[in-house]
Amino acid sequence: MAETRSPLESRIVTDLDGIRALEPAWRALWAQSRDPSVFTGYDWAHASAEAFAGARSLCVIAVESGKEVVGILPLAIEGGVVNFLGFPEADSNDIICRPDLETEAVAAALETLITLPARWQRCTLDYVWEDSTLLHALGSLPGRLASRLHVQYRGVAPRAVLPPEDPEAVSKIVKKKNEQKLERQLGRKGNLVFRFLETPEDLRAGMETLVRLHAGRRQEAGDSSVFLRPRIRAFYDALLPRLDPKAELRFFVMELDGRVVACQLAFESRNRLFCFKTGYDPEFRDHSPGTVMIRRLAQHAAENGVRVFDHSRGDEAYKARFSNATKRYSTLHVFRRGPVGWARRSALRLKERAKSSPALSRLLRRRQNVPAPPPAGDAPKGDDAPR
Repeated sequence: MAETRSPLESRIVTDLDGIRALEPAWRALWAQSRDPSVFTGYDWAHASAEAFAGARSLCVIAVESGKEVVGILPLAIEGGVVNFLGFPEADSNDIICRPDLETEAVAAALETLITLPARWQRCTLDYVWEDSTLLHALGSLPGRLASRLHVQYRGVAPRAVLPPEDPEAVSKIVKKKNEQKLERQLGRKGNLVFRFLETPEDLRAGMETLVRLHAGRRQEAGDSSVFLRPRIRAFYDALLPRLDPKAELRFFVMELDGRVVACQLAFESRNRLFCFKTGYDPEFRDHSPGTVMIRRLAQHAAENGVRVFDHSRGDEAYKARFSNATKRYSTLHVFRRGPVGWARRSALRLKERAKSSPALSRLLRRRQNVPAPPPAGDAPKGDDAPR
């Protein structure tokens, strides 16, 4: 006899206690998900909910079959805009759900979002990867729901695939002569040591160093570090103690005579290492310390069974040198029913078409009295530009 499933229903979790109650289901679903990265995990969501509690309204959609939670779409509302709960720091976002109920869970969650009482005007779900559950399910959604959605391509993230059965491919990533030469030159200045920080004391000190180096580097580039935003810093202060520094959290440093000259905040799960935030001492800029450290981290990954060495979003030159593949990411726009939603969807699609039609682009600028964009300049050439 065929199994009879309970119809899927959704409820909205709007407080931190409700998120805590979801923890067992969240961790179980995360382990089954397509891409179980730290960004979609319970700890990231909990830290984000804590840090942004005064600025956002929680809108976590729990999809249930009977009494079982089968899907979780972690969202929040800020200034009338819906985005993922882990935004803006999460580099990868998605719904987590039972693998056999992906399309049904996505449909139930999005239907609930669209019919939510008027608490939001726009919904821009950022950094959805090409192999995410959300994008995978779009082609199977009912037409009435699919017509309320629009996928906007945003860019690619470089990555290195390190198959142990293909040592030549691995060697091309980790045994680069120029980078090995840079490391030898740096080593002539003193005792060069690479290590992971794994004690609470070391991690606290390492985080302070990363903030200082990251802030200094971004100031040189003419902008400011995200670490200088109080809520972002509060988020990391809440997140890092929750992660295992010998498994999920990988804080890598390069020291010269005991002085940290470069550091890398990374995350690891399912044989995938994700390089996230980089800082380096500008005094050693000519020796490309960030590049030297990334090569060593890639070598560690290859030697310890990591199959994917992921870089964060962005196409900086140093990332390309340690990559042999890319992964696309997009923004998923969701529109409310009614004339306002229809108008927003139509305007976005028209702008997308204008990108490939100079004549249409000029017409839109004239109608909106918008000046033409300046010609694109050269991309920054900084060898170790941190994210």
